Amino acid sequence: MSLFTAVFGVAGALLVSNASAAVITPIGAAATNDGGFQSPAGSFDAQPATEPTAGTTTASFGNSPSYFPDAGRAVYFDFGPSYADVTIERVYLGLKQDGTNSSANVSYFFSNDIDKAFEPIEGDVVAPNFGIFNFTSSNAAKSWLQVYSGPNQAVQQRYLIAQFNGGTLSNRVQEIVFIGNTTPVPEPTSLALVAVGGLMALRRRR
Repeated sequence: MSLFTAVFGVAGALLVSNASAAVITPIGAAATNDGGFQSPAGSFDAQPATEPTAGTTTASFGNSPSYFPDAGRAVYFDFGPSYADVTIERVYLGLKQDGTNSSANVSYFFSNDIDKAFEPIEGDVVAPNFGIFNFTSSNAAKSWLQVYSGPNQAVQQRYLIAQFNGGTLSNRVQEIVFIGNTTPVPEPTSLALVAVGGLMALRRRR
């Protein structure tokens, strides 16, 4: 066994042995403080067991959520106290039959509180546009639509805030599905310990 294999073989396995991507359901969703009326809970009441396939579906979407794009309104999605273990890789929408497309003006950011204001001095971090409220679907049937396909995005704070600034919001969105990973990334210290263990094992064999 080479020194490289002994030291880095196991550590390398730790880096690549992530669990398969799965459905990640927020533990809560509601209007932010001073974010106006929003009723997003229905977006997560009929989550699929596995990643959906884009296209026409007969899946049940549960109750209908209600979102309003008026400037000053905002909603949050709560990824829970273990948010730091979560990585978002893809996002799907469950769309009811017929209806309009959506072109709301939305700003996304991660926050450690549910205030609608973006406050980087308090630790808020800009998030990518996940496409939840900005989409075009050519399928008029009841369907799944993939609206985000990466890059993979680590959840930076417990709450994902969607802050609306006007535009047009479709009433087609019935279900929001986050696909990603909840496996913690190994800490550098852990990898260093693995490397030391590999060296010790190699020396014992010699």
